[in-house]
Amino acid sequence: MKQPGDPVTLRRIWWDAQEPVTGDVIKTRTGRMYAILEVRENQLDCVVMSPDEIPTGTVFAWEWSGRK
Repeated sequence: MKQPGDPVTLRRIWWDAQEPVTGDVIKTRTGRMYAILEVRENQLDCVVMSPDEIPTGTVFAWEWSGRK
């Protein structure tokens, strides 16, 4: 499992909200958060946030899709 500060790339299949920007945050149902560093077409380059960090941008809910 990735640790706070580790880089991750999240790929989005669909997006039903305003377009995210650098500084926004992705939050999963478990409460794990990822700060968005760069937004590309269908990809979000992020960094894992520490559980005690307070988000500064817009927080978007994230749902994982199943793997094939």
